[in-house]
Amino acid sequence: MGLQEFKQALQSKFDRKKTKTQPISNSDVILPTELWLQILSLLPLDTVATVTLISRSLRWIAQPLLFKEDLAIHPFTISIAYRRLQVDSYLARCHDRLDFLSSPRIAPHIVKFSLTPFPAGHSLSRNSKPHIPENEIVDHVFDVLPLFTGLRSLTIHSIKSTPERMTILRSLALDYFELETRGDDITWQKMRQGVTPPTPIPAQRVLSFNCDTSPHQVPIPALVSLQFLHPTTLNQINAGPNGTESILVAMSLSSSTFPRLHTLDISARYVSCAEFIPTLHQCPNLITLRIRSSFTDSPVRPHMAPLPPQILPSLSTYHGPPYLARFFANNRDIRDFKLWSSRRPSSVVQPAKLVPILQQLGVRIEALEIGVTTLPPFLISVIAENMPALKSLAVNAHLASYHPGVVTTHVAQTPFKPSISIREGSSQLNLDTLSFGVQIPDGVLVGSSEYQEAGLAFLEKFPVQYDPTSWDQWAIELAWSKIIWNRIDLTDRDLAAPGELSIEHVEYHSAVFRTLD
Repeated sequence: MGLQEFKQALQSKFDRKKTKTQPISNSDVILPTELWLQILSLLPLDTVATVTLISRSLRWIAQPLLFKEDLAIHPFTISIAYRRLQVDSYLARCHDRLDFLSSPRIAPHIVKFSLTPFPAGHSLSRNSKPHIPENEIVDHVFDVLPLFTGLRSLTIHSIKSTPERMTILRSLALDYFELETRGDDITWQKMRQGVTPPTPIPAQRVLSFNCDTSPHQVPIPALVSLQFLHPTTLNQINAGPNGTESILVAMSLSSSTFPRLHTLDISARYVSCAEFIPTLHQCPNLITLRIRSSFTDSPVRPHMAPLPPQILPSLSTYHGPPYLARFFANNRDIRDFKLWSSRRPSSVVQPAKLVPILQQLGVRIEALEIGVTTLPPFLISVIAENMPALKSLAVNAHLASYHPGVVTTHVAQTPFKPSISIREGSSQLNLDTLSFGVQIPDGVLVGSSEYQEAGLAFLEKFPVQYDPTSWDQWAIELAWSKIIWNRIDLTDRDLAAPGELSIEHVEYHSAVFRTLD
């Protein structure tokens, strides 16, 4: 039975009038509950919602499946006022909702839960105001969290740390845990004698801590003491400018190493702190290191000490400022270098400054991403001569104008199958993938034939006439697009082999909280 026929059968059954006094019959269900659950798990949520309207029996079976998506509670004074809600009635609805979610029938099916000031899609432009939580709701949330036995993801923003709440966090084991604190929020308490109790981190796989990278971020007044509950199983740690130092201190002081950690994403602001090298010692199997800059970072480069050769033996991807790349390239087989730390157009470098850096990265590099003001012939020559194994090159492909908001990425596939030629003198690149950033002129409709032809024209001019936009206009907040060429047949190493051409365009919507991307 196809999905459409299944929907029609459900609707036909729903159309039968049933009185409230009609007893629940096994004929309403027909199939065993286990089979119904297997069938319903394959259907979209709107269809599952339709099933719940058929009969009380099917509602009992299907309704819990509706709560496997991300659930959220927003019990904050500023959020309530922003949406012009009556505080008492809103709090009463929150209590009723939590009572329902914590019922034995629903609670085991909850997988993702968020406790944040604002729903997704609402503006956080009022960052100067404190996000004061309604503690009676927050306490209720923490009381029911242990009942969510299937909970795998938890997001908490701007919540005060109390001993009771920390005890509940300590009892959890999550795949993903996100914690966001702000300097003007009451997010932790100093206990007697000025001692700050550590905040337990119940993440078993991924941790995101203070990942706000927007220009509105407010520095926290002190380090947040953190305690990793599952350091041996963590796979990825992300920390923004307000969280990196606390993360580095906690990792460097951890009694256990982080043997399964493969990705560490931190702020460039703290690579010179005393805990940076000891933290890397704690990550013997790290594969990807990302060091990013933010809008509030000082233009002054942080100093970094040389790395001992025994640190990060498995590192294969470096993603960060170009000037730090050589410290990690020495004695390491890194195949992927992303030499940028910010998506701001103003963060790109002059090509002459890249030359000595590229010459020190090794000859086994397979993927390279750079941000440069221009692409002169001598830079192409340096790349071709020093990176004979290079298969993927990206030039300014990461750039994006900053618009706080929801980001939607559109990819337009063109009908063209062009070949490329990237040559300088006797040096030539034989790539499988080429991408570069451009600013397509206003007035060109995204996805139109004119748009596709503009992408082809940019590719034909690359690299000799590559000029994404005149340099004095890069500060203008225009949207960036990315031209992408992919070799069709990877076994065909002919320099004139055809490839597929596509254009990636970024669209910004309503302003919201923007985190790491």
